[in-house]
Amino acid sequence: MKEIRKYPVYPSDLDVLRAFRQVAEYLTCCNYTEHPGYCRNERFIVFVNENRSIHAGSFAEFLQALEEHPHALPLWVHSHWHTQKSENVMCGIEISQGNLEVSAEADDLNI
Repeated sequence: MKEIRKYPVYPSDLDVLRAFRQVAEYLTCCNYTEHPGYCRNERFIVFVNENRSIHAGSFAEFLQALEEHPHALPLWVHSHWHTQKSENVMCGIEISQGNLEVSAEADDLNI
């Protein structure tokens, strides 16, 4: 099952780095671990400016890049997480100027 939510307006004072950290913390609290390389669509991109983008290899690397460039936009994340019971979830987050899109795909969207 997949759910997508689009927010054309989000708080101007949104702490993007903190929000991404909370996503990882929440999934970890629910016993999920990142599953790198699971999907060919996986991406962690920080667009520093029009001439430079950083393509991280994992959610942790993405957070490091975002720490160094906290005001970079747009940001694209498509990651996969799983539990020891083989429960999987796809987490997609795209943030650009004035736009926030969150998508999740899982057997149970109530995690």
